[in-house]
Amino acid sequence: MEKCIYLNSHENLTFISGEHIIPAGLGGIKKLPKGYVSDQANNMFSKFEKTALRGSLLTANRIRHGPGKRGNQDLAKEKNPVVRLLTIDETKEKNLGYIFMGSTYLIPQIECDYNLLSGEIRVIFRRDDYDDTEHSKYFREFKKKLLEFLFDRNKKYTQLSTLNGHTNKFYIGLLNNQWIVASSYKNFDLEKYVKIMISYFFCEAVDKSKLFMPDNYQNLGKMLFSFSQEIDLTDKSFFYLILKIAFNSLAYLMGKEIVLNKSFDSIRNDIVYQQNVEKYIINPLELEGLFNKQVKMSNNEHYIVVKTVNNNVYAYVALYDEWFGHLLLSDEYDGQPFYMEYICDWKNKNEYEKINNFI
Repeated sequence: MEKCIYLNSHENLTFISGEHIIPAGLGGIKKLPKGYVSDQANNMFSKFEKTALRGSLLTANRIRHGPGKRGNQDLAKEKNPVVRLLTIDETKEKNLGYIFMGSTYLIPQIECDYNLLSGEIRVIFRRDDYDDTEHSKYFREFKKKLLEFLFDRNKKYTQLSTLNGHTNKFYIGLLNNQWIVASSYKNFDLEKYVKIMISYFFCEAVDKSKLFMPDNYQNLGKMLFSFSQEIDLTDKSFFYLILKIAFNSLAYLMGKEIVLNKSFDSIRNDIVYQQNVEKYIINPLELEGLFNKQVKMSNNEHYIVVKTVNNNVYAYVALYDEWFGHLLLSDEYDGQPFYMEYICDWKNKNEYEKINNFI
């Protein structure tokens, strides 16, 4: 019976998909050999890995540096980037867009400013196609798609509730045939505004003097944008992730039989059930001098060190050379001593290791 390094010898395990040593979402390239991690364990990990990559301390690093989904570094191949409500630093205006490898891209959109007292609405079209100056053709095509969306009784869209405070503004954008609506109200009901918006566009079409007024159509250049995202500091997905990266690295470099040893039963069980992570985290002050061979990265690489000291197996994980974790993987190890380093130069798509089994 094939044994999974996480689920050990559970029955009916399958080994079709591969497990990245470092998640592809962080630029990880190499995978553990087939037969190391079961599909069932992989499925159990997917939820907390997604949380760690999109909503933890790592989120800002991925946005600033990259990569995109599955390690992608090519914008043309980024099919569904995460759309957020971005703020222009100079004007504090909000815009729907996404950030990829440190660059900002706005999506075709409208800003709707609804006056509760008068019942009137003002609509501003925006884009960020820096080269094409023929706004009228671009906005006609977008407006046609927008009206089709508004008339659709079964309209489907993703709703973002990311505006701070209460405002009468809301935003509608389109990316890869997917509509996005953003508002400060969690229970925002777009249908309440559909008739008003359709009437607005009808009046605009009738009144030729209002067609493509400069104030209503904006082509934004390369400005500085910022965004805010709530991060749950009590969420432990980041620490589970570095714990699993350390254990994966150990399995890859020292072999399957080593990590299947009973001395690692506790950590494998806690990773699977995402529990007790705090007992593996060590104050770095307690390990002074233990990782004195650690190197300084120069290109936002990921760096892992695992080494033995007597019966203890310690690990040091640095992601983007900015977020660090000092870990105790086991205090019951009784095998040969070793020291190993694993480096993921994800920007250059290169991963390599250094192993010394006789320290």
